[in-house]
Amino acid sequence: MGIHKTESTALPKRKPNAKEAKATREEPEPKLSSDEDSRMALLTKAIGANMRAERKRRRLTIEMIAGQLGTAPSYIGLLERGERCPSLALLVRICELLGCTLDELTSPAGGAKKESNSVRLSAPVNSELRRAQESVISLISTLSMKELLYIAECMRALPALRKKK
Repeated sequence: MGIHKTESTALPKRKPNAKEAKATREEPEPKLSSDEDSRMALLTKAIGANMRAERKRRRLTIEMIAGQLGTAPSYIGLLERGERCPSLALLVRICELLGCTLDELTSPAGGAKKESNSVRLSAPVNSELRRAQESVISLISTLSMKELLYIAECMRALPALRKKK
């Protein structure tokens, strides 16, 4: 009796179709210029400082915030110290939880002044406005950080444009 060579029963690897390949392909993070990188660092610090101030103003603990958001308390600490930047989806949830606007949370001057025409994501609104908000949030979540910064600058310029009319 000799040693018999057995054939492998494993199936050959299948090449993924275009849809599968696109789903598994990771898009590289766009490179930011040093100016954009420093603006991102400032924005991250502002978000963290404003988040901490609003949390303390509402007498909430880091553990309470983490529990509501489904994240670890240590991650909330990183966010508040400006060592991590939250995703847009998490940022929206933080705003809803703290009852503040995105502008208030991202304002570098310690939170924007609350104006009567500010739209709060957690405030009861009519269904048409809510659908419009959800549509904007859905579109924004597909943008790069560079595009988001540009849109934020445009939005901050809107009040001045309204006054000119």
